[in-house]
Amino acid sequence: MPYRKEKLPEILKQLAAEFIEIESSGASLVTITGADISDNQRSVKILFTVLPEDKEKVVGEFLNRKRSDFLAFIEKKARIGRMPH
Repeated sequence: MPYRKEKLPEILKQLAAEFIEIESSGASLVTITGADISDNQRSVKILFTVLPEDKEKVVGEFLNRKRSDFLAFIEKKARIGRMPH
């Protein structure tokens, strides 16, 4: 189990970056900086930065709208068992 706890954030970080590259319009530069998983592994927060900075709110809203699509993308791309959300 320790391996999963160490590896899962990196896998989610990589998948989030890939998903955003596919789904975003490219109007701003979004960089995934991390993935924080709760201790019980039931939830995850994807951390990101945006350039230009004034687009951060718009990007956050976009990512919230795409949450279910992202979960489906992860299920399709990764075999990691039960997915935190």
